Amino acid sequence: MPWQFGRQWQEVSINPKAISFHREMGITQVDFLRTLPSVVNGLALKMNNGEAFITDGHRKLVIRPSNSRKRMIGSLQLPVTDIDFLFLGYSEAEAEEFMARVDLYFRRGGG
Repeated sequence: MPWQFGRQWQEVSINPKAISFHREMGITQVDFLRTLPSVVNGLALKMNNGEAFITDGHRKLVIRPSNSRKRMIGSLQLPVTDIDFLFLGYSEAEAEEFMARVDLYFRRGGG
């Protein structure tokens, strides 16, 4: 371990493998962030400058929604928001399980 100013640094293990997902969703940023607490189901959730930070023990999840824009289909305007999900400390299966929950909560049906 390296020494700095006469003290031995503590070694910190950092998982360099981060898993990321990107979604283009038909929802406004405000509506997405309003619905997010239901999706995380009681996990520690903090919001800061339009980003969401979720902690679950040693695992962390950062969710970054972009500013909403409009998609025009003829005279119809639909909201669209790009959302990035960054999983730290999650296995690939755990991250995919969380994303399946996100997809389930934000699924839109028409009739």
